[in-house]
This record gives sequence, structure tokens and C-alpha cells, in this order.
Amino acid sequence: MTSHDEIVNAAFSWLNEHFKKGQTLFNRDELLDFSFQGKRLGLVDRQKGIHVISGSGFAISITTTNAGNYNDRFNDSGQLLYHYQGTDPNLKSNIALKNNYKKNIPLIYFRQIQSDRRYECIYPVLVVNADDLKCEVTIDLFDYGINTNAESQMETLSNVMAFEEKEPSLIDNRSYSESIRLNRNHQAFFRKRVLTAYSNKCSICKFAHPELLQAGHIIPDRDSKGVAEVYNGISLCSIHHLAFDRNFIGIDPNYDINVNKKLLDEIDGPMLQHGFKDFHHKKIFLPTEDVLKPNKAFLEKRFEEFKSAS
Repeated sequence: MTSHDEIVNAAFSWLNEHFKKGQTLFNRDELLDFSFQGKRLGLVDRQKGIHVISGSGFAISITTTNAGNYNDRFNDSGQLLYHYQGTDPNLKSNIALKNNYKKNIPLIYFRQIQSDRRYECIYPVLVVNADDLKCEVTIDLFDYGINTNAESQMETLSNVMAFEEKEPSLIDNRSYSESIRLNRNHQAFFRKRVLTAYSNKCSICKFAHPELLQAGHIIPDRDSKGVAEVYNGISLCSIHHLAFDRNFIGIDPNYDINVNKKLLDEIDGPMLQHGFKDFHHKKIFLPTEDVLKPNKAFLEKRFEEFKSAS
């Protein structure tokens, strides 16, 4: 008999293959077409936000749509608060989602993007709390970047989940939550979406180690227009992120890299030459999907700030 873990691994592998080809957005028909061992299972439900594989007793994915009736939102720790189906905690789909919690079974989060009918996804994610009174679960979005190896993804989850052995009926998340809190970006979801869109590469130097990549805001989040959407973000390695924030590097609306004149006039070692000057007037590496590329109006506003600093 096929185990749910086998299906989850197959789903991760299916998504990984698409990510390797540069596809980061999916239409609903593509997600419904997912098959395992010749059987069409789908990665989303046709009508509900919680998708349960028949007979497994676990959810394989949850989805937030633009026209949804539920208030899915993020808490102050960057975790997703996802509403049950309806208000009955004992519905099959809600029980399945709670089973994911009790057994530490990972799943996939799909979110319909605002300007499109397609879906972006984050995986693996884990249910870390279930609240029948509020009719919602808490979903942890692990801030490790997308690792396109299904076994490594499962191993990462195993290492995190092994932090504390716990009885399913007596789960205390305090120690677990504290153990990962220090490693979680406050905007973990934003970071993951941006890094995923840029294929886990720095948009300037193409450095490809997610552990050292960050999601830079074009318009800062303290600004009213500084939305946590991919088109307001750029994937940058830590040094180029800092340089962008401090206006040592600017990116114009044509996606050209501009190095601050003070740096161009400076004479120094190979880091200055190869880490900055060599990228002057080169194009940044961009997402394949137009809807995920940096907003040109945002870049223009930010570039004016860069020119003033230069």
C-alpha cells in the first residue's frame, strides 16, 4: 500500500523539476494534473482550500485564493494562520490537517497571486499548532530557501522535528518554537517567494547559496507602498543587499546595475573590482515570469534616491 510520505516526496520532486526549469508559478489545471503511479491525485482540491488525498487521512496542500472567504494572515513571527474549512473542527478536511500536526507531516502551501490567476507555492511547510476554538492552524514556513532535492527537504524537516520528542496528545510547542525563532526571518514568506522567483540566485552576481541570500525591498517596508510582494523585492547576496540598501549600488528601471561613482573612482583590491566595478551597467538576473519582475515605477523611485546619494 502506498504511504502518504511517498506521495509527498513525489509531489516535492514534481515541483522541484518545474523549479529547475525556471517555472515558479502554476495554473490550476497544472496542479490538478499531478499524478502518482499512474493515478491522477492533484496537488490542489477542485473546491476546497485543504486538499486531502483520498484514504490517506492527511492533507497534502493548503491554498489561499484571491476570492477566498477566510482571513488567512501572518502573525508577528512570520507564521501563517490558516483557517479551517468552515467552522466545524470535525470535518474530514480539518481532521486531516490536524493529523498533519499530530504526526509532523509536511505539506505544500499554494497562494494565488494578486495580479494573476496562477499560484505560487512554498514547500515544505509544517503545521505547528491547531486551535479548534479559533478554527485555525499555525503554519511554519521554514526559512531555508528552496532546496530542489526531495530527500534533502525531508531530511531538513526531520532534523527540525527531532528537536523534541512529543506525544501527539500532549504537544508543547514552546521549546520547538523558540528553537527556530532565532533562525526565522520576520518576513520569511516574502524571502522565500523572492528567492524562489530568482531561482535562488543573487540578481547581481548570481551567487547561488540560499543560506547567504536575502530578499531586498525596492521600496522599504516602512513606506506605505513597501508591499511584501515579489515585484517589490530583489534577490541579493548579503554584501550586495547591504550595498543596495546603502546606495553603493543602484538598479535603474531598465534593470541596469549602476555602481556609485565614489566606488568607481576608488582604487582598491580585487573585491572592489570584481565584486562591484565589473557589474557596472550590466543587467540584473531576472525572474522568468513578467509578473514577478521588479516593478519599474518602484525602481525609478528608488533609483532617484540612489542618484541623490551619488
